Formats: sequence, C-alpha cells, structure tokens
Amino acid sequence: MKSIKTGIICIMALLCLIAAPAQAEENKKMEVALELAHAMLDTEALYTAFHYMTIMAVEAGVYNDPETEGYREPLINAYKEAFKETFYDPEILDSMYLLHAEVYTEEFNKKELEGLLHFYKTPLGKKFAKKQQIIMQKGEKKAEDLLSSVFANRFDEKLAPKIEKLQNDGIMPTE
Repeated sequence: MKSIKTGIICIMALLCLIAAPAQAEENKKMEVALELAHAMLDTEALYTAFHYMTIMAVEAGVYNDPETEGYREPLINAYKEAFKETFYDPEILDSMYLLHAEVYTEEFNKKELEGLLHFYKTPLGKKFAKKQQIIMQKGEKKAEDLLSSVFANRFDEKLAPKIEKLQNDGIMPTE
C-alpha cells in the first residue's frame, strides 16, 4: 500500500514538473497579449462607441416612458455620468484588457503576438490603432450602403424563386 502511495506521489510530481514550463510559457504569452491589448486598444474610441450605443438605448427608453416626463434630461445626465464612471473604473478597464488578451492568446501564438506588439509600438502601428474606430465606422457605412442597394436587390432576386417554389409545392399560400 505504501509503495502505491509513493508511486502516485512520484507520478504527480513528474506531471507537475512537466506542466510547470508549459504554464510559464502560457504566462509569458498572456503578458505579451496584455501588453498588446494596452498598445492597440484606444480606450477613448471604445468609450465613444460603447457610450453611443448605451446612451442611445437609454434615451429611447427614457423618452418612451411617460413616467419620466418632467425629469428626462437630469435622468439621462445621471445615466451618462454613471456610465463614464463605470467605464473608466480601473477594475472594468483591466477586465476589458484581459478579455481582449485572452482572445489574442486563443488566436495567436507567442511569436505572432510579439510581432503584433512590435508593429503596434511603431509610429504606423500607433496610427493604425488610433484609426481603427474610424476605419470600422467607414466600413460599416459603406457596407450599409451596399446592403441597402445591391445586396437588397440581389437578395430579392434570389428569394423570389424560392418563395414561388414554396407556393407551387403547396407549402406556402399564394397571395
């Protein structure tokens, strides 16, 4: 019985020795990923985007609620102040950086993360990080234009025969 316990303890010790370097490498990878998150995330742009989305929803809710009549502006201002205080809370910011770092470690190996970090520390990388929000907004606008014209028309062309088939097969009523 004593030899079985000793054997199990030896196996566990060996597993720990084998796992320690791998864990140390993962820790280094996470450190690089966190540094990358700090280098490439523009907190002001994130704040602006989150603020816009959140406050738009709040304003819609407040203005559509008849019970807020008479104190809508002070209520919205209170929401805005609370949002800003919450967003810039150090614990929230740290969590945001950690969240991004975790995604980076899932998608990139340590060498790739180091390459990205090197890029984001260059003047061009810093400029790219600052411009990401603008690039995304412009891309979304162009995609919106595409969706509202070309995509919508092509979608209708593709959908019409499918609807007609459903109607011909008796699955869907004809109008």
